[in-house]
Amino acid sequence: METTTHRIKIKLGDAEFDAEGPSEVVNAQFSAFLDAVSNATPKAAQTPAQPPNTPDPNADSPGNGRTGAANPAGLTPDILTRVFKVNDTVSLLAIPKTDKSDADALLAILYGFDRMKSINTVTGTTLMKAAKQSGINIDRIDRVISVRDDLVNMAGAKKGRRYSLNNRGVAAAEKIIRELIE
Repeated sequence: METTTHRIKIKLGDAEFDAEGPSEVVNAQFSAFLDAVSNATPKAAQTPAQPPNTPDPNADSPGNGRTGAANPAGLTPDILTRVFKVNDTVSLLAIPKTDKSDADALLAILYGFDRMKSINTVTGTTLMKAAKQSGINIDRIDRVISVRDDLVNMAGAKKGRRYSLNNRGVAAAEKIIRELIE
């Protein structure tokens, strides 16, 4: 039986959803997204009005482990600080023990940039620096990550190439991180 590729891309307020794959998988992810969005309480109802120039404690900020949506995988900031070291870049404190460990490490690093620094699109140069700091010795990001290209969005060329995780990539990275802490 031939499977067809299904794609949904939608933005509801601050929440965004983008998925591509088999229709039953995309529909299931979209249903979960709609449930999460419908269960989210508007920020105005969560906190009293803030005086001007006062930071909102619920706002997204680098290092708080949130990027605008609930984190359904249960990867709390405490767990993320056990897996990542954050300074001018994001690096892994341990390398995944999988058959494609270099590519899986890059997925985890992309996830770390998204959750720890609120940077969801990373240049190849920055990703290479993070990989080297993590102890991953590779010559080119594009060659290594190509084994997981179904989980990564890539745009640009040469030094301007940028990488980000798609929805399936986020799920895969969360699984890799959970396995690192077990």
